[in-house]
Amino acid sequence: MHGVSKTRPLSGALIFLVAVGMVLAPNVMQAEDSRASLEITGSSISPSINEDGAWGWWDPRKYQLWEADQDDSFDLAELRLTMPGDEFSGFLAVELYPELTGTGVQYDDEGALVAEHQLEAEITVYDLAMTRTLNTQGAWLFRPWIALTHMQIEEKRNALQEEGLPVDRARSKLWGAAVGLAAETSLPWNLRLSGRVVARWATGDRDATFTPESSYGVPGSTQVKSSDSVDRFMWGGELGIRWQASAYFGLESGWRYRDWTDDDGPASFDGLYLRLLLRL
Repeated sequence: MHGVSKTRPLSGALIFLVAVGMVLAPNVMQAEDSRASLEITGSSISPSINEDGAWGWWDPRKYQLWEADQDDSFDLAELRLTMPGDEFSGFLAVELYPELTGTGVQYDDEGALVAEHQLEAEITVYDLAMTRTLNTQGAWLFRPWIALTHMQIEEKRNALQEEGLPVDRARSKLWGAAVGLAAETSLPWNLRLSGRVVARWATGDRDATFTPESSYGVPGSTQVKSSDSVDRFMWGGELGIRWQASAYFGLESGWRYRDWTDDDGPASFDGLYLRLLLRL
């Protein structure tokens, strides 16, 4: 059993930020003195497994014995590139989650082993957003935003009781919308109280290639392909304290929460985060 870890390469996320940023920069960055900013967020987030989930192959309810790996680790959680304008600003964000790993054992009515599966799920989310800063003439600043969102969900299922079977794989590429709100207020000693909330919804196809369980033990069994439509929803928030060392550098720490349990989703995630803010 392997602990929760994030071993995915980040080159795709970085390419996405740079490429789309080059397209949007001439349209968004209108003010001559405005500078882009970069946020790098790391987080030690722990998944809380939803034992009633039925999310693709992540379905603990179908197994008589179920064990999910849960291991904290500090990993890159989000990259955000913001490009200010005169009235509206745009940002590009990539949000990453720890890999979910679990093992389930299934028996028939007579107690014979039917299946022993190792399941994995990975989630990556991309946002292309437009935001505006609202000053209430008080101590608080508010930044509501709306976004085009893209969810990539990778699933793997390995039949441990059958040697030589290829790994079952499924991939969901979903498009939808997101809304969010950031708020902050000044505190003494160059500190700021900061909070964010976000909700995302996306829809699309889940394409799978797998060996049917009815073919286990049958010589010469082959994999089949299937596709179905899925909708995914998540929401979350965070609350932290930022030390604004200068106009070009800030450091923030707090608590972060993300919930993917809607519609029998697999887990929620929460834990401490550390964010580096750079004005470029």
